Amino acid sequence: MTLLTFESKQFDIINEPRNDINLIFGHSLAEMLRQNFKQRGHETFDEVETEDWGWYFDTKIDGQNYMVGAIAFVDTHPETEEPVIDDEPIGFLVQFDKYRGWKDVLLGRNKLTPNDPVISITEAIIKSEVLDLQNYEREV
Repeated sequence: MTLLTFESKQFDIINEPRNDINLIFGHSLAEMLRQNFKQRGHETFDEVETEDWGWYFDTKIDGQNYMVGAIAFVDTHPETEEPVIDDEPIGFLVQFDKYRGWKDVLLGRNKLTPNDPVISITEAIIKSEVLDLQNYEREV
């Protein structure tokens, strides 16, 4: 599995919609990525969706369907459940999944690889749009 991690102060965590499944942040990053995928001509759903591990959107690239997920590592106030934001950059993680038909899954074909275009497109967006990008890493 390939993961992208970085730190930034650019995203407005405080005003994000709340995840209705778990108290996890990252909507603002997922939405920025979704909009950039759409601007680059890739099909996406109209909204970022919630998942128990964070936020995601689906996209289609070269006939392949992918999920792009985002998480912001933010503590919350124990009583108000509001995000606790200080002057330090926030850590983010982006993860990917490739939707495959049952035959591909059964036969172990068409798996997500570090060379899938969804990953390189996401990297390019992050590197061009996150103006205060810090500690960027690609974990394979």
